[in-house]
Amino acid sequence: MLPKRADTVFINGKFITMEDASPLAQAVAVSGGRFLCVGTKEEAMKYAVEGTEIVDLAGKTVIPGLIESHAHPCYYGDQCATINLSGEATTSMENILKKVAAAVAKTPKGAWLFGWGWDEAKFKEGANPITAEILDTVSPDNPVFIKRTCGHVGSVNTLAMKLCGITADAVPPVGGKIFKDEKGVPTGVISGAVQNWIPFPKPTDEQIMELVATDIQNEIFRKGITTTTEMAAEARFVKIYQELQKQGRLKMRIRFYTFARSNVNCPATLAETVKVGLMSGFGNDTLRFAGMKYLLDGSTGGKTAAFSVPYVGEPDNFGTLYNDQDELNADMLLTAQSGMQASLHAIGDVAIEQALQGVEYCLAHGVDPSPLRFRFEHVESPTVEQIERMKKYGILVGTSAGFIYALGDSHYNVMGPERVQWAFPNKEYVERGMVFACNNDCPVCDINPMLGIYSMVCRKTQGGKSFGTAQSIDRMQALKAYTVNAAKMLFDEDIVGSMKAGKYADMVVLNEDYLTVPDEALGKITALATYLAGEAVYKA
Repeated sequence: MLPKRADTVFINGKFITMEDASPLAQAVAVSGGRFLCVGTKEEAMKYAVEGTEIVDLAGKTVIPGLIESHAHPCYYGDQCATINLSGEATTSMENILKKVAAAVAKTPKGAWLFGWGWDEAKFKEGANPITAEILDTVSPDNPVFIKRTCGHVGSVNTLAMKLCGITADAVPPVGGKIFKDEKGVPTGVISGAVQNWIPFPKPTDEQIMELVATDIQNEIFRKGITTTTEMAAEARFVKIYQELQKQGRLKMRIRFYTFARSNVNCPATLAETVKVGLMSGFGNDTLRFAGMKYLLDGSTGGKTAAFSVPYVGEPDNFGTLYNDQDELNADMLLTAQSGMQASLHAIGDVAIEQALQGVEYCLAHGVDPSPLRFRFEHVESPTVEQIERMKKYGILVGTSAGFIYALGDSHYNVMGPERVQWAFPNKEYVERGMVFACNNDCPVCDINPMLGIYSMVCRKTQGGKSFGTAQSIDRMQALKAYTVNAAKMLFDEDIVGSMKAGKYADMVVLNEDYLTVPDEALGKITALATYLAGEAVYKA
């Protein structure tokens, strides 16, 4: 039974509740971290007693706390420990080389250098790859490895290739590739599991713990996010979150997935997880185990996502599948039979088909998909027939439409102007009544949900290219993808995602009216304040 006394009453607001029965409210009453009342000012003030704090919002718009359903906070911490090649640095190759050269000047000869965040589509010199020959010009005596923003592709210099055995005769592991020139000589560009050959540094647990508890958590709150995910949780990440919770420093809600099968620098966890009997949902409302993550293909910008149509200018390149279908089927069945949700990274239609066949294998062996809620991640280019099968099986779609703004220029270049019109077909999901959530896949992109919303509505890249409007959706449909739909992805629809009596009082006060601001300005909306369970965790 809900209490009758409010700790706080927020009045004179424009609350977008995301509840169909009562989509707008003027005020809310909060008690014990949960909504006690969502309605008119008069209704909410009935719960005000002596000592109740009254917060006058002066007409500001308030939305539910946003949910980032696919992110990597701890890998964001890893990135912070390398040369930052994102943002202004990636506007030109010249800038990238200057950043690397500056790091070389401060590093002893022979010591490794690592960077992360470049995107060749943003180079003013043109979308050319960073080769070993180019890196050698600024670092001939220090081995260098710099990851592309997608994390699936990277570049090394000649010394790094020598130290890591990246040669013309080297055999890449399954899901990995050594890019070569027309003479068969490695260019210095590598992808997938070949990156495991690089001794990529790992910050200490203490360093990541401090970053997550301070800078990263604060940035998440600053963007209006109250619930997020750790989509590739290494064992040490899980320990870090548990320790932070024990210390009382973990405030954001975290849902974590571990890799079922071995991937870049991540060991397989499926067998061990099954052995100890861990099932999706174990944990509490702050920190909870969500399920198993599967990586089926690479990235579009890195030209490693698996498509049935080749990349522009590369008639023999259809991308890469990382798994054998039979092995994937067996692991997915074990995951389902063990009571765990499967989250499958599948960008291209070939990878999506592999994911669907895995689901169908599970169904053929008696698995009920409804309680498991299979998730497909990114899902850039499904066919209409694949979308129909996803609907039939109740698959939840984690659309990475946030890529359109942040990475869209590279996707446009490698897919071509016609194919991108269909990329991230969110309108198809809306018309079929499917549940889909949007994500930005931080640190691949800025974690800001408003840029994801802008991408879904306007479908324009940072460089001004258009993905067309055929798959545009309206702003309320887009907001659902970061609230009620995202909550369902994480089995959290009963506690967060909308403003309703009994749910946690997670809210974001906005600087603009979300309902009336022009479409082109949606990405510029910012949070004035973020409340988690009624507590202010960020104020501008």
